[in-house]
Parts: sequence; C-alpha cells; structure tokens
Amino acid sequence: MLSSRYWCREKKALLKYSREARSEAVRLAQQIWNSRDKLGLDVPSGSIDEMILKSKEYPNKTVFISDSGDNTTAGAPGDNTQVLEALLRHEIKNVLVAGIVDPEALRQCIHAGVGSDISLNLGGKVDYVFGKSLSIKAKVLFLSPDSVMDTKRGAAVVETDGVKTVILNTRRSFVEVNDFKEVGLNPLDFKIVVVKLGYLYPELRDIAPVHLMALTSGFCNLDMRTLPFKHVHRPSYPLDPDMVWKPEPIH
Repeated sequence: MLSSRYWCREKKALLKYSREARSEAVRLAQQIWNSRDKLGLDVPSGSIDEMILKSKEYPNKTVFISDSGDNTTAGAPGDNTQVLEALLRHEIKNVLVAGIVDPEALRQCIHAGVGSDISLNLGGKVDYVFGKSLSIKAKVLFLSPDSVMDTKRGAAVVETDGVKTVILNTRRSFVEVNDFKEVGLNPLDFKIVVVKLGYLYPELRDIAPVHLMALTSGFCNLDMRTLPFKHVHRPSYPLDPDMVWKPEPIH
C-alpha cells in the first residue's frame, strides 16, 4: 500500500507541473494575441471587382479566382451568382465559372439541347440571403453524356457574352484537372477561371499561373466583420479590432 507521504509528494509535483503548464499557456496565448494583425492570406485578396481588375495585371497568364464566400468544400451551397454578375458587368471575355449549382436550370439546358439559345434564371435557389437569381441569355455548348447526366456529376456548359458557366446538378467542387476535362474544358485555355473554393487544391495550385482570392459574401464569408452577428458577446475580435485583452494571470 502506498503511503500518504508518497501521495503528498506526487500532489506537489502535479501542482508544480500544472503551474508551469498554465504559465506556458498564458505566454503562448499572449504571443498569439500580439500577432493577430500579422495573420493573413498567402495570396492577393479583395472584393470581386478588385480581383477582376487585378487580373488585368497578368495579360498572358490564366488567373484563378476563388469565390471564397460560396466555397462548396466548406459547406456553401454553390449557387451564388455574384461573381458571374460582376464578370458580365465588367464585360470580361474568355472566362470560365466552375460552376453554379442549379438542377432546375440544368433540366432546362437538357430540354433545349446543345446549340440552343436559352433564357435562364440561374442560381439563388438556396443562397437567397447573400445572393440572388441572375437572369441570363445563353447558348448551350455542352451536356454530360446520358450515363453521367443521371448521376450527381451531371452538368451543362453555357456561354453568355464570352463567359462560360458550368451548371451543376448538385453541390460539388472543381478541385482537379479531371473535373474540367469531364465537361470538355481545359482551364488553362481561359483568361480567368473562377472556382468556388477557398485555397486551391494541390493539383490546381500546381498548374495555376496566378491565384487571387475574392472575399465574396456568402455562407462561408472569410471576412467575419461583414457577417450580421446578432448573438455574440462584445467586445469580440475581429468585430472590435481595438479591443484590449490579456490572459488571466497565474495565481
């Protein structure tokens, strides 16, 4: 049987190590807090309008732009049309938007057939908070084979004023070159390629000459300061950038 003297000695040792651990935790917490302004993205970022304008700085390179607010790998629905609207408004040509989820619009494309001109109310079916349905006139350029169309990977490609858009049957992401090949496209044939991701996945990052991050609104908005928080204790960083905080001292 272990003596009470042994347990007393062990308790003192545990208290000593606990104080040391808490001291290190406080030091680390303060170090992270002091460096909060240094944390950032490792690619150029800004509004979609700013990123479209910045893409012109690379005249001979394909520019990948992440629609980060509608990032389908992070849970967003993938049917926000704000980037497509901005591209059409800026009259940018030779652009690919990969893609927008809208099974209803896809069915219309299937019914119309390849080569047909069609009017669509695209997107905005799920994310009608940060986005809206966009009315476009387009030509159907591609439809998945019947063997694929009946699966979750069914897709159509339409073109509007020099902008090609992949319309998807269900929420998924373009993360590999094969995702583009599946709809008959080579991403490097375009001036701008829009993907609904945060960071590019490794295979795309390896081939992308330029990567820009559009801080778009949406369910996965990277700029937390723009989100309409209603139930949050204040002050809270980064909503209150000038707030003062210190970890509780060790006693």
